[in-house]
Amino acid sequence: MKIFIIKLLIISLIIFSLGSCNDAIFYKITVEPPLVDPIIGGSPTNFVVFNGKLFIASGKNIFFYDNNVWSKWLTIDYFVINLAVAGDSLYTLYIDSSSGKIGRYDNSGNFIEDVNLSGNVQSIHALDNILFASVRNSNNTYNIYFRKDGSTDFTEIPLRISETVPFIYMLKGVASDSTYYYLCTKYGIFYVNKSQIDTTTSDLPVLGANQDFTGIINLNADCAAAITEKGDLYEIYNAVITDKIVGFDDGRYSTGALALWYRNNTDTTPSLLLVGRNEDYYSTVSAYKNGYLEIELDTSTGLIMGGATFYEPGRRSELTSVDDYDRYTPSLGKKLINYIIQTPAAIDPNMTMFASTQQNGLWSYKMRDGIMIWNAEE
Repeated sequence: MKIFIIKLLIISLIIFSLGSCNDAIFYKITVEPPLVDPIIGGSPTNFVVFNGKLFIASGKNIFFYDNNVWSKWLTIDYFVINLAVAGDSLYTLYIDSSSGKIGRYDNSGNFIEDVNLSGNVQSIHALDNILFASVRNSNNTYNIYFRKDGSTDFTEIPLRISETVPFIYMLKGVASDSTYYYLCTKYGIFYVNKSQIDTTTSDLPVLGANQDFTGIINLNADCAAAITEKGDLYEIYNAVITDKIVGFDDGRYSTGALALWYRNNTDTTPSLLLVGRNEDYYSTVSAYKNGYLEIELDTSTGLIMGGATFYEPGRRSELTSVDDYDRYTPSLGKKLINYIIQTPAAIDPNMTMFASTQQNGLWSYKMRDGIMIWNAEE
């Protein structure tokens, strides 16, 4: 009799658990519109603002976003892996015979030149009308170069870990304050005085050595934030890096994707920093702990709020980038994000958020079937 009662209790608990799970599953099915095929598929590049429009590339095609519509701008002969804008030029990093090369275009889409930079270019970034390029050598070391808008020649930036050890890491991004440029690499954040970048000949000093950085972004005009592979977040200003402010607490990894989020198109300072997350070091496509995390910023300064921690989109009742956690989780929350952006209000008054995913195309956060949801961009 006792055994029968115990079995009955176990069966009841199982039925109750299944019923609860089904309720949650049916809820998600009823509130989430079917996924649409992305208008821009594959693994799109980073986003850039050029000529008053938002640009992205995927494969051999370059697209622009204007009047709430994505349109094809150019199709070139090579696969594009990176975009940058300096002055009146859009630069493409493309693959030619397994080697990275740089092309330059004007604001009408006319080809201007193949940029004169020998070697296998791995990444390009732009800031203050300066194009920065990271070139891999045959011995797997790297050289970092820059070219000011209007110049025809590149100048090498003397980055070395020491006098005898060559620079061995690719440039991940560039930020600045009123005095310095900050060059983000896996090894650390190198910095150079803006007024001396043309004449610097000695090795640059480095901040946060051996921290495995994956990305950097300006929080405001005088402070940058940098994140490491394991999700440790730092602020950098006046050639000083803070102690770790906060980090991932679940063993996940940072993809290096960073973006500022504003509540509305009238705010002058952002409210959130969005950070791309990878569930597993080797994950490339889909997992339930991918997507991105949020952390609150102080709107009076634009800096990371004191005592703030990372949280999932939609987990808080207010100050979050999405309306519903249960809709976010099975959609973009599963995708690996390489880049994310909130469209500037001057381009889109709705400030639509877009995400460039790994192998799952372009996604957007828009109204669909009467609800706001992350879904592939149709």
